[in-house]
Amino acid sequence: MDWQRTYAAVRECLNSGATLAEILPGVTLHGQDVGKWLTKQR
Repeated sequence: MDWQRTYAAVRECLNSGATLAEILPGVTLHGQDVGKWLTKQR
């Protein structure tokens, strides 16, 4: 599922030292805009 891949990408960002406040729309990982996805989840 797409949400699982995106969630895993957000977790990867967090494990690399990013904070939730830093993951804004436009932040991409593995070709996915994880910041946009995270904003929608909030």
